[in-house]
Order: sequence, then structure tokens, then C-alpha cells
Amino acid sequence: MIADAQDHDNTFIVFGVRTWYPLSVDTGELMCPALGKKYPIGYGYNYALAGLAMQRLVHPQQTLLTADCHPTAPEPNIIQTASDIDFRHVRKAVASYADGHVASIDDSPGLLVVELHNKKP
Repeated sequence: MIADAQDHDNTFIVFGVRTWYPLSVDTGELMCPALGKKYPIGYGYNYALAGLAMQRLVHPQQTLLTADCHPTAPEPNIIQTASDIDFRHVRKAVASYADGHVASIDDSPGLLVVELHNKKP
């Protein structure tokens, strides 16, 4: 998703047509084995980043880009609040960040919403 943003004037993907399918990844890579084939995409994209220019992020290393998404989230594959993240891996979730790093995270209070509103004016 970072490479896609770089290809589009350093702007993060807007929901809809460009959310997952134009990323040129095998659809099997979007499926979380812990969820199985019932859910072809097991991950969610941070709602707060849609259409945002990368340079507006204050702390990209703390900005959640994607994470394991709860299959019953109100908007499929979109993370709008911390409750949309599914801690399905021994009470942890796999998350990627806007600086490109990936981490296993737990549900510590406040951990997941650090960067939802932390944007430069």
C-alpha cells in the first residue's frame, strides 16, 4: 500500500476501487489462514488514511496502516476504530504501519488509535 501511495502522488488509497484489488497481489495473500476461505480478505485498512497525503503524517512509525480485521466489522476490511481489529493470534493481531514496519500487537488501551487524528494541518 505504501508503494501504491508513492505511485499516486504520495496519497494513500481511497476506499472503493483501489482499496485491495489494484495492488497486484495474489488473492491468497489477502486471506488470513486463521479465518479460512470463508473470508477471502482477512485484513483491514486504516480508514483515517484514505486519500491522505503521506507527508501529512506526524509519526508514520505509529500510524496503523493495516491489521487483522474483525470479520464482523461494520465496514468489511476497513478499520475505523480499535474494535474493528481482530486479536485472533493468541490475543494478538498482525499490524503494518505507514513507515513500512510490521508488528504483532496486543489490545493495550490506546495502542491502536495513536495516529487516527495526528495529522499535520
